[in-house]
Amino acid sequence: MGSPSYPAAIGHFVLLRVLWRSFFFQAANNYERMQNVGFAYCMLPALRKLYTGEHLNAAVERHLTLFNSHPYLSAALLGASIRLEEDVAAGRLDSSQVVSFKQCMMGPMAAIGDSFFWASLRPFVAACAILGLLSGMVWAPVGFLLFYNALHLAVRFYGLWNGYSSGQEVC
Repeated sequence: MGSPSYPAAIGHFVLLRVLWRSFFFQAANNYERMQNVGFAYCMLPALRKLYTGEHLNAAVERHLTLFNSHPYLSAALLGASIRLEEDVAAGRLDSSQVVSFKQCMMGPMAAIGDSFFWASLRPFVAACAILGLLSGMVWAPVGFLLFYNALHLAVRFYGLWNGYSSGQEVC
């Protein structure tokens, strides 16, 4: 088993690749470990930059543990996990702390995301769009799509970059 490489920092291009992959976060849900495959898939560009060989395999395996959270707020956990993996690759942190961090944070992020996005924002904006449509504003459904998606995309972008820059202090 060779030693891991220690690059300076994950670049913006890698973070953009992680962000792009986060849109496919729920493409491989399973009953045993929920969103673990999606999380590992999102982390792969960063892990490939940090590790090679057996260290890469161990890092991917670390992210194939149980994970279930809100898909929009998971971007913040992705960013923080990338920062933690940098510390693991540099020898400043034990790898078990990455798994512990994800296990501790996935529940609160799911609760916040589900209650804000699914139970509050989406029904409110949909009701406004329906009222607008009933009032004769034929563009109201387009307004719903633009507003809701602009907000959720902003949360994903901000979450990933804030998570990466803050690490464990993301929340």
